[in-house]
This record gives sequence, structure tokens and C-alpha cells, in this order.
Amino acid sequence: MRTVKDWWDNFDKLVIPAGAGAVQRTEMRRAFYAGFFSCLEGSGEIVDACGDDENLGAAMMGNLHDECIAFAIREAKK
Repeated sequence: MRTVKDWWDNFDKLVIPAGAGAVQRTEMRRAFYAGFFSCLEGSGEIVDACGDDENLGAAMMGNLHDECIAFAIREAKK
């Protein structure tokens, strides 16, 4: 299983420009880790809210996924 650092390294390689300064890279890393942590916290909230209803949990995760896809599409059009 990949670590958060592995996910960060992949994000860094794919998204951050090679010429980015140290401050930009540091701030992006902080934001990435904060976002990852928020995702984990949200997953815990879904588990707590759904109890044993796996269908409800899957639907909630699907809605969050759809929201992220819609955001990416909107951003790509800018």
C-alpha cells in the first residue's frame, strides 16, 4: 500500500512545475497533506453516519467523487 508521501511524490511530479520555488513547493505540500487528512476525516464521518449500511456509504462516496470530477471539469475549462 502506498504512503501519503508516495501520493505526494506522484502529485509533485505530475502537477508542480519543475521551476517552482521552495516556498511554492512547501505550501503545495502543506495543502496536499491537509487535503489528504481532510479526506481521511471525511471517510471516518461517512463510516460513522452509515453504520452497517454499505449502500449508503457507497452512495455518499460516489457523491463526493462526482463533486470532485465536476470541479476538475470546471477548472479545466478556465
